[in-house]
Amino acid sequence: MISAVARIRNALVYAHTFFQKHSFLYIHTPIVTTSDCDGAGEMFRFTTMISDAEKVEKELIKNPPPSEADVEAAKAVVKEKGEAVAQLKSAKAGKAEITASVAELNKAKENLSRLEQRSKLKPGIPQKDGKIDYSQNFFTRQAFLTVSGQLQVETYACAVSSVYTFGPTFRAEHSHTSRHLAEFWMVEPEIVFADLKGYILLVLDRKQGILKIMEPKDYGVAWDITSYSNPSSLSLCSNRRSIGDQPCPRGSGWLQEGQRTPEGPYR
Repeated sequence: MISAVARIRNALVYAHTFFQKHSFLYIHTPIVTTSDCDGAGEMFRFTTMISDAEKVEKELIKNPPPSEADVEAAKAVVKEKGEAVAQLKSAKAGKAEITASVAELNKAKENLSRLEQRSKLKPGIPQKDGKIDYSQNFFTRQAFLTVSGQLQVETYACAVSSVYTFGPTFRAEHSHTSRHLAEFWMVEPEIVFADLKGYILLVLDRKQGILKIMEPKDYGVAWDITSYSNPSSLSLCSNRRSIGDQPCPRGSGWLQEGQRTPEGPYR
């Protein structure tokens, strides 16, 4: 079963051949995105905040944060060192003595800065106003695994005409059935300046291309499909061959008038 599915998936990846043949431009759309495409489905959240929070918790257990008294003591040292530098300068002390005193002041300031930063560390995911503070996230905002590349390819379609994307898609619906996949690959074409007729022609031609790829001569793909979907009959295989060898049905009337041009065959 696994080998059959692998061969079928290998054949279906020829989507690139079909779209390239018809002058579509392949667009690489992002897998990690901040947009929810038309509310297409529940999204997997992409964040580094959980792992960062775990690191902070381990660090606080190993090295507890400084107390308020520790911070105040460090501030007193900085004040003392600063006054010492000021006295040396007012007394017009030697350059070497002043330099050494300034170095001690800088060390005291660095130590105070480290203590103040560590005193702000809190276990758990950072929050602000009672909500998760996504400004602390890697992308400084919410990010998700894409549910669709449609929004991205629509902008490209307006600029360069017919385009498509073919890549992984993720859906986080809480439905663990054979009809709901958490991850799958999806082809998404976008064409501009087309009417319903153009869309129908695109679907028909794409379907014919898939059927021809599924012929028995190609990797035994059709045999894989028929043997697992209906082992007692190979009629699906013969039907697939006959459909793939015929021109796509155009119906009658306006559907037969579909025009094809080098710039955009489905306009």
